[in-house]
Amino acid sequence: IALDATVQVRNKFVEAYKSGGYNTRDPDLARYSRGFAEEKVASWELGLKSELLDRRLRFNADVFYSEYTDIQLNFLIGSSIADTQVVNAGEAEMQGVEMDFTFLASRDLLLMLNYAYLDAEITKAIDPDTNQDVTETFVFSAAPKPSYTASADWTLGSWDWGRLGLNVSYNFMDDRNGSNRTEVSKRVFLDNYSLINARLGLYDMPLLGGQLTIAIWGKNIADEEYAVNAVDNLPHADRAVIWGDPRSYGFDLIFNY
Repeated sequence: IALDATVQVRNKFVEAYKSGGYNTRDPDLARYSRGFAEEKVASWELGLKSELLDRRLRFNADVFYSEYTDIQLNFLIGSSIADTQVVNAGEAEMQGVEMDFTFLASRDLLLMLNYAYLDAEITKAIDPDTNQDVTETFVFSAAPKPSYTASADWTLGSWDWGRLGLNVSYNFMDDRNGSNRTEVSKRVFLDNYSLINARLGLYDMPLLGGQLTIAIWGKNIADEEYAVNAVDNLPHADRAVIWGDPRSYGFDLIFNY
């Protein structure tokens, strides 16, 4: 038995930059006038796009490697509590993989998985005042290693007057640094978390020349307590947290015409 399949492989190299600017929080006029230059990145990517099993399975993947030069790092100004200056003081590397699976398991069941893995590291950082190597004092912030979403769309019933469907998803976010400074990140480190969401709806119901949808949904069904951001603001507080939404439920009534 022959099954239709298509596979595409692509390779890409790109260069980009983040513009420079001025340190608006720097009280020193001469240092403010100098500002800081652009940050540069060179990135290589190798990607795969495929449709297999008579187009019932779609698999896309991408591996990448990026090099940053003149990376913009934030330094605390000496004898200051909170004044900072941005300096082109370092280099960094980032590499990872992204994958996307979509599988039509049956006529009524669609399974999906999106997965990403990221490895990011500051490889060089030079203190602008002392000219010393301070690489160990910097980390990448908001860069989780693995993260993924798995979901399923299940048609429970289909009739002339509408379709009953259930969607369930599971989302995972790994640990991540809450700051790009090693010491600060210990105080504002963000733990991993998992979220479960679900939606049950009646779709495609004909009404007055349009279509009506009625659905109930729940987000963060397990009532996971998780932080989406944390801020260090010494000496006032060593950790201030922005929490994610708690368990919530809702009802949708949608009319398309």
